[in-house]
Amino acid sequence: WLGIPFRDVASIDEAVGDAGVVALANSAREVLLWPRQLQPGALVIDVSEEQLAPEFVTRAQAVFVTWEGVANNPIPREPFSTPIKAGAFTRDHLAAELGAVIAGTADPRRRPQDLVVYVLTAAHVHDLAMAQWAYDWARSTGVGTPFGLTGA
Repeated sequence: WLGIPFRDVASIDEAVGDAGVVALANSAREVLLWPRQLQPGALVIDVSEEQLAPEFVTRAQAVFVTWEGVANNPIPREPFSTPIKAGAFTRDHLAAELGAVIAGTADPRRRPQDLVVYVLTAAHVHDLAMAQWAYDWARSTGVGTPFGLTGA
């Protein structure tokens, strides 16, 4: 697929056991991933909901798009929402916000073996990528109706 080699595996353990990067992007509503399944230093990118085990709260360096995006979101962003509401996970526990990482002013990885989790569930960055793709495709194939968003 897209020229990238892949292989079928029989389990999540087999899929992530030797992976340096793991992306969770599916519609399951159950815990699918535990820190013990990952190699030291792994990076997890989470755009799902409720699929990370509660142990990620204490065993990983977490990066949120923004603190408020998770802490004040009316849709629970587990495993972080419950400890945030209980005061057990505070802004001080957050390794970094995404903007600071992008700007190069924060590095969530304190040691090479740190497990780092990017919680992108409230970011909608994938929506922007899909919208850009759809726009580019429509322009290149000549479909759709052009319109302006301003009066100019």
